[in-house]
Amino acid sequence: DFPDARNTNMELLRTRNWIDIPVAYRNGRRALFTLQKGPEGEKAFNEAIREWGQAGGQTGQ
Repeated sequence: DFPDARNTNMELLRTRNWIDIPVAYRNGRRALFTLQKGPEGEKAFNEAIREWGQAGGQTGQ
């Protein structure tokens, strides 16, 4: 269910101190980059989430 998945993903973005970025190469191999947010990253994520919430409210999403 899309709303449930979106809510779960937003909660993970808010609460986790790290983010995983999956990468798929043309040869079929895959990699996973794990990045720690740190204080500045956490601030940036919180600001982005706040902006997304405002934009969603304006567009009815």
